[in-house]
Parts: sequence; structure tokens; C-alpha cells
Amino acid sequence: MELAESSALGMYLVLEGTTMLHDMNIYFVSWYTPILLEAYKFWFYAICIAIVRTTLILLRGPAEPSPHSSSTDVNEKKEKDPEPIPSTASLLNQLVIDSLNLTIPGSLLGWIPYILLGQVVAMVMSDTQQHGIAGVQQDDLTIPLIDFSPFLTDDESSKKATAAAILHAFRTSGFLYLSNTGIPPSTVQTIFNESAHFFARPEAQKELLSWDTPQSNRGYVRFGREKVTQSSDPDEILRLRASNPDYKETMEIGREGVAGMPNKWPEHFDDDGKRFTATMRAFHDTCSKLHMQVMRAIALGMGYDEGFFDGFTDAADNNLRLLHYPPVLKKVFADNPDAVRAGAHSDYGSITLLFQDDVGGLEVKSPRDTWVRAVPIRDTVVVNAGDLLARWSNDTIKSTNHRVVQPPDSGSGDMYPRRYSVAYFCNPNFDRTIEALPGTFGSESEKKYAPINSGDYLTMRLAATF
Repeated sequence: MELAESSALGMYLVLEGTTMLHDMNIYFVSWYTPILLEAYKFWFYAICIAIVRTTLILLRGPAEPSPHSSSTDVNEKKEKDPEPIPSTASLLNQLVIDSLNLTIPGSLLGWIPYILLGQVVAMVMSDTQQHGIAGVQQDDLTIPLIDFSPFLTDDESSKKATAAAILHAFRTSGFLYLSNTGIPPSTVQTIFNESAHFFARPEAQKELLSWDTPQSNRGYVRFGREKVTQSSDPDEILRLRASNPDYKETMEIGREGVAGMPNKWPEHFDDDGKRFTATMRAFHDTCSKLHMQVMRAIALGMGYDEGFFDGFTDAADNNLRLLHYPPVLKKVFADNPDAVRAGAHSDYGSITLLFQDDVGGLEVKSPRDTWVRAVPIRDTVVVNAGDLLARWSNDTIKSTNHRVVQPPDSGSGDMYPRRYSVAYFCNPNFDRTIEALPGTFGSESEKKYAPINSGDYLTMRLAATF
């Protein structure tokens, strides 16, 4: 039983060490997280095996001699009879002992790995809970991967931990990956399929649905018409559009029911157009619900009531943008280093929900002034803060520049592949006034921006890019 007691004591030390360090709130910087997770997985498997071993030892117990045999008879029988076939339990037990004889010896030194494991588990749990797992980490830029499902429960501590992680990401990098959002992957795949079918339509058909005004911001935008940039100089934008156009086409879809600003649907073309229309209407509503939940998380993270932003988001004055980046000759980018699929820019509204395919090409500007690839992570939504949220937060939240370039070169062929993405641009209700949020300034003189109407601000920014 000494071996079993040693294993049990080791497991107790793991739990005790984890609890102690968690209570002490020991947090390590997020770049340790992947290493710690790997260590945690290794020792977790060892513990599971130790549990099995201990259980088998306890269940098997010592061998009992027959009540009708003397000790002499037993010894003689052992010398004469062949070795019996081991039982399943003894085989499993020996296998476990052999695999763990270096990691869990029955000595004081054997307890040290358990204590270290407790520290690892505590650090990983604390850091992951507070900041999320690092999805991308390079050049002082961390884009964490955050599981959103705990926020969608009724557990207050889980909601607060998730909200804190989201707010931390917005305050440090302005970007995060969100998993388990409640939007099924099958729904997203349907949206990508419908988008591809739409962009495959004849150019003449798509032009009948053309985008017309920044006030409406609805309709089809052909290749080269929009040039996203941080510049507000019309002449500079014209020069950029002529020299380095954005290699993309888009379809802009606003909320339904706005007087004088109807969406430009293809439903009158054919049955495929009817299906596209119904699918995109439903997805606009789906994304609107996620927008409200993310804003609730931001509110909770900032110390407000969870519903603080509800009155700013319930009108769903948001735009669903389908994007198609066509195949491009690699020579285009080789001959022109400034060529991009979408120019460097920040988004205009409060937050953006981005659904990517697996081609890649999105890059985010790092604190070191380098471009870092926001590599696609399956079944996640990339969420970033926009300029209006940064303004609203008195710049305590970051709106970070990003762009879309050619994907990594696979080395085969002379073309970069086509890319599809879907962006849902979220805005405060267009009739609301946006000014510095409570707690983001000390005195009136510390407010960095004057109050502004949400709808007017968005129209002003859109007018500069088309």
C-alpha cells in the first residue's frame, strides 16, 4: 500500500498547489500560455494514469494464502508450479508502474512534479481566464482566442471573467478571436456558399444592384470603386485608387425597413436570388444578436450594468458586407510592393465581426509598426474595435489598423487564390449621440473628443472612401 499512498499523496499535492496559487492570483504573461498548456497536458495524462494505478492497487490488494495450506506448502508449490498467466488487473497495473516509475517514485522527490504541476495548472487557469489563449502572438501584438460560451450562461463569475478577457483584448491589441459564439459553423458555411454564388453572377446583373450613396450604404461595389485608407484627403484617395486599387468586390446589406434606403436584393432575378435574399436577411439578424452580446460583455468588463449599451444597439443600424477577393497574378504583387487586396485602414463603427475562409491574408499592425498575419482559426469570429468605439471610450479601447494582402505563397502556380470573407460592421444606433463614457475621464477637460451623432459620423467616413 506504500505505493498507493504515495500516488494519492502526490495527487493531493497537485490539488493543494493549484488551489493555493489560484487563491494567490498568480498570473503570468500570456506568451507563457502555449508552453504551459503543453506541460499541463503531459502531467494531466500522468495523473490520470496514476489514478488508474492507485485504484488497481487498492482493488487488488495483497494476495491471500489458502486457509487450508501451510506456509511451507505454499512455498513448495511456488517452486514446482509454472508461473500463472497474469490477470488483466495485474497486467494493467504493471504497465502503469512501468510508465510511471520515473515520474512518480514512492519518495519525497517524486512529489515535486506534482507540486510543479499544481503551479502550472494554476498559472494556466488564471491567465487563460483573465486574458484568453494566445491565438496570434508576434512583435508585441497578442490576438487572444476567447471562448464566448461562458458569457452566454447564467453564471455571473464566468460572465465577468469572459468580459474581462474581452475588454483586455480591446484595450491592448484591439483584436480577438471569439469561439463558441452560438452561430453554428453550418450557418457560416451557407453564407459563404451564397456569397460565392452571388459574385459568380454576370457583371451586368450585379451592376443593376450598384451602391449609390454613403447615406444608404447598400448595394454592389465593383472592383476598384472603393479605396479603404486612413487618408481623408480626396485628392490623395483618388491617387491611391488609381495607383493601388483594392482588389476586391463587395455587396453591402443594411437593416430592412429604413424609409428611402431599401436593400438591393437579387430576388427578382431568379430562385437563387430569392434564396440569397432570405438567407442574408436572417444572417443580418443573427449577427445583430451577437453584436448586442459582445457589447454587453464590454459593458460588464468596464464595470457598467450588462445592459448599458442595449439602448445604443437595439436598432441594428449595422451593415453586412460580403467580400470577394479574386485570384490575382503573383506578378502583380512582385512588381508593385504597395499592391494590396484591401488598403491599410481602421474600421469606422463600434465593433466588427469578421468571418474568414481558410485562405488568409488579413494582417494587423503591431506596436512595433510591423504587419502580423491574423491567421484563420476554424470556427471562430475575428472581432475588432472600430474608431467610434475608441472615440466613445476616450481612447481607452484601441482601434487598430489592418489590411488584406496576398496569402502566404504556396509555391505552386502563378496565381494567388481567391478569398472570401464576411464582415458585419456594427454601429451605435444612428440617432444616438456618442460622447466619452463614464469612468474614462476625470474632468471635462480630459475628454478627447466632442460629442457626435453616430449616423453623421459614419456617413462622413464612408463619403471619403467612395
